[in-house]
Amino acid sequence: MKKIIFPLALVLAVYFTKAQVVPQSINYQAAARTAQGLIIPDQPVAVRFSILEGSATGTVLYQETASTTTNNFGLFTLAIGTGTPVTGTFAGVNWGNGLFKYLKVEIAPGGGINYTVQGTTLMLSVPYSLYAEKTRLFAGNGISITNGNTIAANYTGINGVAVNGSVISGNYLAGAGINIAGNVISATAVSNQWLPDANGIYYQNTLGGVGVGGNTEANAALTVTQKATGGFSGGIALKSADTWHTVMRFDNASTSPVGSMQFNLAGSANSAMPARAFSLYDGVANRFIWITDGSNNGYLGIGSYSGIASRPKSRLHVFAGDVNIDQIGSGIIMKSPDGQCWRVTIDNTGNFVRTAITCP
Repeated sequence: MKKIIFPLALVLAVYFTKAQVVPQSINYQAAARTAQGLIIPDQPVAVRFSILEGSATGTVLYQETASTTTNNFGLFTLAIGTGTPVTGTFAGVNWGNGLFKYLKVEIAPGGGINYTVQGTTLMLSVPYSLYAEKTRLFAGNGISITNGNTIAANYTGINGVAVNGSVISGNYLAGAGINIAGNVISATAVSNQWLPDANGIYYQNTLGGVGVGGNTEANAALTVTQKATGGFSGGIALKSADTWHTVMRFDNASTSPVGSMQFNLAGSANSAMPARAFSLYDGVANRFIWITDGSNNGYLGIGSYSGIASRPKSRLHVFAGDVNIDQIGSGIIMKSPDGQCWRVTIDNTGNFVRTAITCP
């Protein structure tokens, strides 16, 4: 009597996930040999496969039969899952329940029905199943997984959000520029008030002006609210890298010619006035109305009449003009060496009148 020996060579391709299409079968290859180890070439054989759960004697999950013929080396190859089912279905095998699966192989030489058990082998992992293990899902708080492929969640509503079965709804409130009508959310179009011009952008509206640091004042194009710092601070800080000067200019389009008065802080390259000198300049008449000397002396000059500023030489220096005191009784207050203060005025004949006063 001939005995057939089957060294098993399995290539498993088990379906674990729908994320990737994998073969619905398991490749199986064996060699038919005699009891003396000789191959049995070119002979028909019938094979019965059984997939058991848990152990080599466990419950039969799936069983099928198949027929084939060995080649001239005694080898044959079959795909488990493509034969004739006897028990269960191949697709119904739950590969992901955590229990080991065993493959039982029975052979009927000559293609008959007298099957002989050839062996039962533990089925090991292959690349498809190892990949599926990395993508296996686990249930968590509020999440359940049924049959390995059905995910359900127990959602809980929060403030303003309600959950009714598979429907999530919210009690939303509209805000400025936002409209809600049923399940439609829309926005009210707002025209852009910032407009470009050749020099940059500007803001234009019909309501008033722009407020910085606080609300806008009535009839003011720009309102700057200074912080209450309790120390040195500024409502507006103008900084310039221009080595000629830093300027704040005032123009009035209703005058003819257009009025132009500006405050200037001289830079290091300014040739019209000393560096750091601060002045009020008439851009139309091209003259300085007053100017500081730019030093720490605190000298102030009034009436520097040309486009090139004259540097004041005293605390108050009047250039090319008179000091006009038109209020009767007013004059010049001076202090004598003994600390007494005197007001010098003039009488109707043009004589100076000295009057002792309390020092201011």
